[in-house]
Amino acid sequence: AFNKVSAKVIKPSWNEEVNRGLFSKDYDIEVLWTNGSDKTITVPYRIYVEENPQMGIGSSQFRGVAYTGQVTLGPRQSVQVPLEIDLQYRSFIGALAVGVTLKVQKIAPGGEVIDLDQRSFIVY
Repeated sequence: AFNKVSAKVIKPSWNEEVNRGLFSKDYDIEVLWTNGSDKTITVPYRIYVEENPQMGIGSSQFRGVAYTGQVTLGPRQSVQVPLEIDLQYRSFIGALAVGVTLKVQKIAPGGEVIDLDQRSFIVY
């Protein structure tokens, strides 16, 4: 059943520009999980986020942050999971655009991390 679980980032869309607002330190994502098997299964997952400032101000290094959780899916069920992701990059200068690459991964019972979907977008 584990091998038949998939995930797709449905928000934001590819290369979307996400306006997080002037005082907000986070942005929303949404992942659609689908169980293609006939069994109920709980899948541990990791959302891995890398950030890259777009204006050359401050550090241009990517920062990797992982969010973990689990999702339980019934037979042939799809579930949308909304998450708030904290923007890690901080700037003293106003609305700096940050390139974000987000990976959705499931974690196998043996600890193996399997990439399911990836999305790149801009947060400002």
